[in-house]
Amino acid sequence: MRTAYGEAFALRGDRYERSMARSPDVRREEFAAMLGQLRPAAGECIVDVPSGGAYLRPLLPLDVRYVAVDESPHFHSACHRRLLPGDSALLAPSQKIPLPAHACDAVCSIAGLHHQSDREPVYADWFRVLRPGGRVVLADVAEGNPVAEFLNGFVDRYNSLGHDGLFITARDSEALAAAGFRDIVVTDINYQWLFRDLGHVAEFCVDLFGLDRVGAATALCRTLQRDLGLRSGAAGWQLPWSLRYIEASKA
Repeated sequence: MRTAYGEAFALRGDRYERSMARSPDVRREEFAAMLGQLRPAAGECIVDVPSGGAYLRPLLPLDVRYVAVDESPHFHSACHRRLLPGDSALLAPSQKIPLPAHACDAVCSIAGLHHQSDREPVYADWFRVLRPGGRVVLADVAEGNPVAEFLNGFVDRYNSLGHDGLFITARDSEALAAAGFRDIVVTDINYQWLFRDLGHVAEFCVDLFGLDRVGAATALCRTLQRDLGLRSGAAGWQLPWSLRYIEASKA
């Protein structure tokens, strides 16, 4: 049975992938922030879950073994465009990774967990697949911040599937501890999404967020300027964005 994440991206994963394939550099600061927290080392096996279309892979060192795990068929198919020899893509939900215990050195996750209502089984399975001494780095929207309000407000209104994100709270740290993780550190990281012009903003966000209702494109940039601080700069347009990072280790 699919999770809410799987249901949503079975229906709109193709549009999300189209947006990322067309403009892979818009979120480069976001993926760079993950690398800064993950600190991948040569020879490590890194599991990215849910991976989307393996968007993190082009920024990772060539000498890590990358495993993309996602339950959306659209994303699973797209992964193969970015994988390197020795990498793999697994079609599976975040709480049932088809890997043996102690299979990887690190688990990372970017902006997919807020579609999961019950994250305790997810964290328990991440703990299972990590070797002793392994680590998890997850990044997602924090409850109550402006990005959360935009997603559950504007995106919910203009996406016919809706958007009812369950964002990161202190309960996630508690659930990680209950799963067996230790040395839990929480950090909010701010950065920019980068665009050429307002047309590029609309093109990217309409597909990424599945904004298929009438008037979405017209209202989008005005809302982003007012609520998130979208602004023009010397190198184009910048959209402030923020994710909460939680790092933890397995004893």
